Amino acid sequence: MLNITVSVMVKYLLLLFTAFIAATTFAQVGISGVVYNADKQPLPYANIVTLKNHAGTVTDEQGRFTLNKLSTGDTLKISAVGYQSKLLAVKSLAGTDTIYLIKSVHQIAEVTIRPFGRDEQLGFMGYKQNASFNFTAGCQIAVFIENKLKREALIKSVLFEMKQRGNYKSNMRIRLLKVNPNALSPGEDLLDENVLIPISDLKKNNTVDLTKYNLLLPVEGVFVVLEWVSPDVAVNPKNYTAIAGNMSSETNLVWLNVRDRHWSHGLTRSPNGNYMTPNIGLKVAY
Repeated sequence: MLNITVSVMVKYLLLLFTAFIAATTFAQVGISGVVYNADKQPLPYANIVTLKNHAGTVTDEQGRFTLNKLSTGDTLKISAVGYQSKLLAVKSLAGTDTIYLIKSVHQIAEVTIRPFGRDEQLGFMGYKQNASFNFTAGCQIAVFIENKLKREALIKSVLFEMKQRGNYKSNMRIRLLKVNPNALSPGEDLLDENVLIPISDLKKNNTVDLTKYNLLLPVEGVFVVLEWVSPDVAVNPKNYTAIAGNMSSETNLVWLNVRDRHWSHGLTRSPNGNYMTPNIGLKVAY
């Protein structure tokens, strides 16, 4: 009888412990904080995202952020252009936290000081606009642009075509990513500074000057990324800001991401057998 009673008590205590763990794991909390670099300077427009659900936001110009209704069993990923990403357990955070990111260290190709006399346009500008990519907060689209010159070239500007601006108010960030050496997928940032365009400045045909950054186009090509930078807010689907696209590529060159979670390569073929590709290009000089 004693053994039975002890066994029942043990099972009961185990059930209580399991319920406590479940309640702790799935409790919801709100957090706020600020993201700094090692010099204690705020990092604006850093992406803050949970890995298990779809909660996410972006820091403001003072590096501040707020997120509500987070599960204590979830994990935050904090990422910023030019910095190493950081993972933090939500349950380890207090109500207000200060988070520091470390600068990414990678070798930048040195630009030879010589005249680059000839211009060349690469990519998909001017293609027939028979598709579009509708964007909302935190979305990123990357398209691979081949270096058909197969030689040293200076990146002068990023070009892209809008389908519609809509009523969605945000900035757009331009990123350039190296090609992952293990696969034809987006790798680390080539451009390690924020290049932002206010949505009010967007027009049908856009040219973003990058000459001052003295970036060389890698021989293996580069991924050009457009990212909508703003907090998550409710948006009317009819008012999304849209990038113009085309159906001209026989190869899937497009990768998608939301707030730096992970890149996916899941586009399917269109009825004509080709893949949707955004009207994005590069102007280079050689």
